[in-house]
Amino acid sequence: MKTLLVILSILAFTTQVTVRLRADESRSAKDSKLAVKDVTADEAEKLISGTPGLIVLDVRTPEEYDHEHIKGAVNVNLFDADFEKLIAGLDQSKPVLLHCASGRRSSGAIKQMTGKVKFPQVYHMNEGFNAWKAAKKPFEGKPLPKEIK
Repeated sequence: MKTLLVILSILAFTTQVTVRLRADESRSAKDSKLAVKDVTADEAEKLISGTPGLIVLDVRTPEEYDHEHIKGAVNVNLFDADFEKLIAGLDQSKPVLLHCASGRRSSGAIKQMTGKVKFPQVYHMNEGFNAWKAAKKPFEGKPLPKEIK
């Protein structure tokens, strides 16, 4: 009987410790995740005009950015070897509107940023700059040559 009580006590203690560790892991994982909200081009335009301090982050190549970009956007090439360092150098107290051409690279950028940066909010223009142009939103630059598109 005494042995059974010892075994039950050990099991109860182990279960309690495991539950607490999992809760801590879950809380830690939640804390490291970015608060990401997908937005359309129309919603992005409203965010740009109505969100003070918003960083518009363009993760396309410098060539794409040089030819056409949203006015005031910051260009950090997803394929740059220092991408994470450059992103970490941005003001972490400001919200970010993230985009690429179509949404694929910016989705990858979100994965790379998760757990490494703490922006209060990340808005993801998940259909990218192509949707921005298709919606006839204003941009700076000139259209890309056909061979780059």
